[in-house]
Amino acid sequence: MATQEELVELLIDGARFGDADDVQRALEGKVDVNARDEWGKTALHMAAANGHADIAKVLIDAGANVAVANESGNTALHWACLMGHEDVTRLLMEAGANPSALNKMEQTPVDEALSRGHRHLVDLINGFSAPAKEVDEADDVPDEAEEAGEGADMELEGSRAIEPQQHAASEQQQAGGGEP
Repeated sequence: MATQEELVELLIDGARFGDADDVQRALEGKVDVNARDEWGKTALHMAAANGHADIAKVLIDAGANVAVANESGNTALHWACLMGHEDVTRLLMEAGANPSALNKMEQTPVDEALSRGHRHLVDLINGFSAPAKEVDEADDVPDEAEEAGEGADMELEGSRAIEPQQHAASEQQQAGGGEP
């Protein structure tokens, strides 16, 4: 029988290399799905960084916390955005990942996407950040304004999409590149 340390290694390496059998074997061994390696990375970080959406889904379904940050403050969403993985980014956003989370370099996942020219990921994230309002087709007034009644002073809430920001080089660039 494998030790907990061996199961953690199996889980994280399985996620990194997209080995669903290893991930499943580790989870069946009752390993903590949020277990970390010596750099604070979880299996979800590794699946996200390497574009393994199928593995990321298994991990999220098993209770992986999408908000966990590694020692550099990067979440799985930071890694998915940095590496340009649209399917993983969508999955993480659906699971409630925070696109405004700051890493230790004060970069958000959006900043990381922009640093690599992944504008399509910014658009994807903004789609999650800007919930649609129901609008009455006759007068283009949001339904909640009509419900407030005539004469009511009501400021309509607009959702603010995440704006692209200028930023410094990403953690990976400063570290000299390489695979997470």
